[in-house]
Amino acid sequence: MCPVLAPNVAQMFTPVTLRSDAMRQFELNLTPRNEHHGSIEPWVYRFETGTLLEELDMRRHVYGLWDKLFGCWKIDTGSHTSHEIIPTWVPLNSRGIWRDPLDIRFENAPKASWLLSPKWRYEANAAFAAYFSNIPQRIRGVVAPLERHQWLALDMIWQVPEFAYFLDEEIFNGSQQYVFACLALSKAETLSRTARRDLTKCIMTSKRAVLLSRLAAIPNSKKTLRLINKLGDRPCRHGTYLGLMNFLNEDPSSKELLHAGTISPSAVALLNGFPSGFVTPNLVRFVLEDPDDCEILCRYDEYEAGSGFRTVINIFPELSPDWQNRIRSSLRSVQSGDMLPDWGERWAQRLTEAIRFPPPPFTATSHLIPLATAKAVRQESQAMQNCVSRMIGRVMAGEIYFYNWDGPEPATVMIEKSPGSSWRFEEAHGFDNQPLQSQTIDYIENVIESALDRKSPASS
Repeated sequence: MCPVLAPNVAQMFTPVTLRSDAMRQFELNLTPRNEHHGSIEPWVYRFETGTLLEELDMRRHVYGLWDKLFGCWKIDTGSHTSHEIIPTWVPLNSRGIWRDPLDIRFENAPKASWLLSPKWRYEANAAFAAYFSNIPQRIRGVVAPLERHQWLALDMIWQVPEFAYFLDEEIFNGSQQYVFACLALSKAETLSRTARRDLTKCIMTSKRAVLLSRLAAIPNSKKTLRLINKLGDRPCRHGTYLGLMNFLNEDPSSKELLHAGTISPSAVALLNGFPSGFVTPNLVRFVLEDPDDCEILCRYDEYEAGSGFRTVINIFPELSPDWQNRIRSSLRSVQSGDMLPDWGERWAQRLTEAIRFPPPPFTATSHLIPLATAKAVRQESQAMQNCVSRMIGRVMAGEIYFYNWDGPEPATVMIEKSPGSSWRFEEAHGFDNQPLQSQTIDYIENVIESALDRKSPASS
């Protein structure tokens, strides 16, 4: 027998008849508040007639299903016209599984943005999970390492199914950089559908050095293939492949690349950034071993140790053959990359004292005194406690010029040559780089503009 409940306890268990209108029949509303008020149209995903349709206000994308007509088309809702596009966002992770749309579509979006609404993420995840599930897993797996070329590779496989086996074999053999280079050099994502199919067949059947030569418009050989395979297992940018090929063809020190275990894209960019004739075999080795430290040496936006090395780089193209030979001979004796900053400082000091300093764009006027010698720039740097002495190389290269402002509020003034070969005011700072009053800056700028407008003989 059941125990008898006390009356007050029994009342707690009295059955309650629920009203039908109290039942929750709709999904949870995850739409952000500003969408509730109608300020923004929500994303819409739906499948229809063999496609996934993605809509947002006036934007519309149609994704063709794998077992129908695979591809992506952008629809102009105003003119009702469409054109095919190759998305460059990365939908799949390294295992060929779709990624969260927050990570792939709006990596740089503000975290509070309405675009990141839970409702959108839920619907986009569901839609693209279903869309990619329609593609065989083995296909998704083989294109996963291609990162921003994933959509492109899927298109190429859909048009030429044999390409999946070819790509799989290249990745297995560690020679996928050949495929990456062909895609980058041909700008395959911009080609027509037919041209992409033809390119796919060429990649599979053509002699590799011949195809790379045609796509890059640069002679290539088996040596090129050896080098691009040293770029690792990730796709590189168009400029990296071109830069590597250019350096290989034009610089005598390029043979050092053949001894490298790996070559980073940043190292390729650095090697191509040096003046013609400057690079020596040991410098190539230093760059390959530690491209990050070498990059700091070559940048203009950082004034740490190494400014002397930047000065030498800037001045080098303007030097006589005799001076260039002396510098190369000295550079060959440097035994490690750590010694480059001190080597650069010594040579910068020597060159700025021995080479004629460029004349000022305009002569002294209204409290503006040109720093017309390397010694004057160094004295200004010491007196005003700033870093202008580290930029002497840019002065001697004709890119910038310094003046001392001998006014009530002393300042160091920099003017810069624009791409159109005309000079303009760039910046002015007080002692220890302290900011000047806005009235002082305006006055200095007006003085400079007036002096340049007069087009004195010194500025010609």
